Amino acid sequence: MGGKTVSPEVVALALKIADSVSRSDIECYCLMTKNRRIWWYDTAVAEPEDAEFVAEAVRYLDLRGLLVHHEADGKLVRFKKEGEA
Repeated sequence: MGGKTVSPEVVALALKIADSVSRSDIECYCLMTKNRRIWWYDTAVAEPEDAEFVAEAVRYLDLRGLLVHHEADGKLVRFKKEGEA
């Protein structure tokens, strides 16, 4: 970033924005399915032109520890609830 130090406030805001955009990509481009009273997003059914956005969003949210993958079908995801391990 041009050698300029980025403040913690900017980093926190950038993470918040990236979290929100990634979540929105999954919500917008993936179909929801219900499994045992839990709603999941099916990341495998995104349109081909949206697949890259979805894959990037899943990777980012995984790295941030904000997604849960269905134990039987890893393409189904849900967002972790606040305080969930």
